[in-house]
Formats: sequence, structure tokens, C-alpha cells
Amino acid sequence: MLRKIVHKIAMTSFLKRMSKVESWLSDGLMYQEKILKQILYNAASTDIGKEYDFFSIKSYDDYAQRIPVREYEQFLPYFDKIVAGKTNVLWNSKIQWFSKSSGTTNAKSKYIPVSAEALNENHYKAGRDLLALYFNSNPESKFFEGRLLALGGTLLPHPNNPKFTCGDVSAILMKNMPDLARFSAALTQKTALMSDWDKKIQAMIQETATMNVTALLGVPTWTLVLIRKLFEYYPQAKENLLQIWQNLEVFIHGAVNFEPYYPEFKRIIPSDTMHYWQTYNASEGFFAVQTEKNATDMALLTNHGVFYEFLDNRTGKIYPLSEVELYKPYTLIITTNAGLWRYNLGDVIQFTSLNPFKIEIIGRSKLYINAFGEELMVHNTDIAIKTACEKTNAILKDYTVAPVYFTQNECGRHQWLVEFVHQPQNLDEFAHILDHTLKTLNSDYEAKRFNDMTIQKPEVISLPQGTFEKWLKQQNKLGGQHKIPRLSNNRDIVEQVMQLSNA
Repeated sequence: MLRKIVHKIAMTSFLKRMSKVESWLSDGLMYQEKILKQILYNAASTDIGKEYDFFSIKSYDDYAQRIPVREYEQFLPYFDKIVAGKTNVLWNSKIQWFSKSSGTTNAKSKYIPVSAEALNENHYKAGRDLLALYFNSNPESKFFEGRLLALGGTLLPHPNNPKFTCGDVSAILMKNMPDLARFSAALTQKTALMSDWDKKIQAMIQETATMNVTALLGVPTWTLVLIRKLFEYYPQAKENLLQIWQNLEVFIHGAVNFEPYYPEFKRIIPSDTMHYWQTYNASEGFFAVQTEKNATDMALLTNHGVFYEFLDNRTGKIYPLSEVELYKPYTLIITTNAGLWRYNLGDVIQFTSLNPFKIEIIGRSKLYINAFGEELMVHNTDIAIKTACEKTNAILKDYTVAPVYFTQNECGRHQWLVEFVHQPQNLDEFAHILDHTLKTLNSDYEAKRFNDMTIQKPEVISLPQGTFEKWLKQQNKLGGQHKIPRLSNNRDIVEQVMQLSNA
């Protein structure tokens, strides 16, 4: 009864937020101008604010001309000062948290400062707007009548200063979650923040198997790992998750493209009323969220403590939101209320709508294959493997791709390491469909594949079950938001994975 009352009150409150949501959806440019002014004002007396004289910046043009675009490594001198205990370096409030990210193409950990403002005005505010949009599209929801099962990472002292706490951004959010989120959480904080992934999975199953779980939140790959372990624990469920959580209504997901995983979720959650809600939430901030049922794009969060710019990689020119164009690839540049100033995020997006501003993620500026001039993006490979799975009745678990470079006797090719839940009967047919689909999606790839002159047909290697999980464990990346790097221009990852598959 209590949860029904809480749900009714919460849903009414979230629906009242829709007027605010509709405001930033309809007037994103005004809010972006306001956000930039606010961030500059708050940081004007910091070290970087004095270095670039933030007080004298009067316009976006001033800002863009004065502040250089930086990548993570170029921020390290500032981050080191913060870790050493200096305050007012990049931001004017105290930094207590660092979001730890391994990065997509580098095993070295990255530590991103997280401010109280970033938690409250970005992450949690975006979460509230997400729920407002979800309830607005799903008035029949019983979300808060049950529990939210969120899969997150763990927290540890910063390796260079134990006074600071670092961890996966999901773990930082769980540690500081608002009261309503704590009330609806399926897991105790002790379990949610456990560092041993294997023990954590077992504890999660024991705590939640008999609960009324109505919502899941996490990365698709790790959510599927949990579900499969749950089926082992409850074989009588016969791989139907609704036999365990009969009121499950939504999976809120992010971090990777969901399309290749959708068939497997559809199989284990056989319900036409199950919802899938996409987010764009990274270590550096929460940037976009799905606004309506069955949408494949997301609304850019324009009033949530982040100022956006967009780099055209072909020309090198950077544009503000007011100058972007539809269906043109841009690398995202962010300025945040945690002290990231013109930070090159590396994610490549394209706009699907300019009123409101909606985007879809199509890859990473550093996560692509261009070994032979083919400029193959993650967006291409995700669609291709989804198509191949559909046409061969295969079910994907995970994949990674790398080039096999020219030898004296052979042209190059792409080597796909794929772990299936259900393998296709004919891998050659699967590879043929991959190849054909990529040709239709990418003209550069198609040109390089002409008559096998530059690139031979792709090679698909089916991996034993659990291989990618072993690799992640070896890299100390189990759980949280860690994921398999999709594309690489070198063979480091594929060689490591293949060694494990042959062990």
C-alpha cells in the first residue's frame, strides 16, 4: 500500500515537471547561452578563470577564441593539482569525487572530477526529467510500486590521494542518491557497491529474485550477464524473465548501442508492453535522453549544467548549437559545471532534429577502423551485425573488430571476434551478410572492397561462451559501465582475446 501511495505522489510530481522539460526542449539555444554565462561566472575566480580572464568574456565568440580545446591528457596538470589538495583549480566548489573511466581505446584509467553541482544540476536533474518524459509517455506505469534494480560499479580511494573517492559514475550516483531513489532501489548500498563482481552478482540475485522489480537500469551487456545468472538460479523460469519479475515494465539503458542486443531482450522478456528507454550518460556528464516510446534518438539536455560545441572532423571547424546541421557527424565538445573546459569527449553524434534538438550517437572519433581508407564507424558495424543476426537467426552477446594488415601475399581484411548466445548455422553466410550490409552503409568501405583489391571479405571467428567476460576480468573491468571496445586500428585487443579463447 505504501509503495502505491508513493508511486501516485511521485508520478504526479514528475508529470508536473513536464512544463520545465518542454521549456528546455523548445528553447535550447536560450538555455545554452544562459548555461555558458553561469559556468563562466562561477569559475571566474578559479585558477583557470584567472588564467583566461573569464570576467572579460562577453560572448560565445570570446570564449571560443580564448579557450583551447583540450583532451584528457591536457587536463592532467590541472587534475594533479586538485588531487594534491589545491582548491579552486577548475571549479569553485570542493571536489570530493572522481569518476573513473578506462576510456574506450586505452587501458589506462582516467579520473574525471565530479562536483556537487554536476551531481545535482546535471545527473540527478537529468534523471528527474527522464522520469517525467517516461511517465508522460506511459501514464499506465507502476514504476514506483516496485523496485528499480540498477547495475553499477564500485568506489575506491583515489590511488594518488585517499582523501578523494573514485569509481564508476554509476557508483558515485548510487552513493549520493536522493531519498526517492533510495526508497525505490532494489539493492542495499553494500551490495550495489561491492567490488567483487562474481560475489556481487550472487548477492544481487539473492536480494532481488523474490522482489517486485519493475525497472532495470544499466549497460545491456552486464544486465544480460545478471539475467543469465538469474536463470541459472531459477531454471524453472525457462529463460522468461517475467516468470521471476512479472511486473517488469522498463529497461533504462545506455553506454552502447542497444540495437544489437534488442532481439535477446525481446526473447527473454516476451512482452509487447515492455519499454526500453535510452540515455546518454558518461563519466563526464549526462547529455541526452529519449523523449517518447520507441524513439531511436534522444533530446540533447540543454539546461543541465553542460555547454555543448560540435567539431566537424573533416574541416576542423567548431560550431555552437545554433549552427549545427541535420545528419552531419560532429565530435562532441563539452564545458561542464565540474570544470571541464572545452573538453573533447570523442563521441561522434549527428542531429536528427533541430526543433527540438535531438541526436543519435554514431561512433567515436577514436573508435573506428581506417586501416585501408575505409573509415568504418561503430554505427556501421552495429547495424551490420544486427542485420546479420536477424537474417541468420543468431543472437549476439558481444563483438570486437580489428584489421588484419597486408602481407606479402594477401590483401588486408577485417577480423570479427563474435561471441554468440545462439550461433548461426553458417558463419560464411553470416560474414557475407555483414559484408553486404557494410557496403550499403559505407561508400568508402564499398570502394575498398571492390573486386577484393584492397580489402578481402571479413573473417568472422565465433568465440567460446564467456571469452569476453574473461578478458574484462583480466583487465580488471568487470561490471559497471565497462564494455568491450568495438573497433580498433591495431590488433592488441583481438590478440589478447584470442589467446583467452584458445586457453
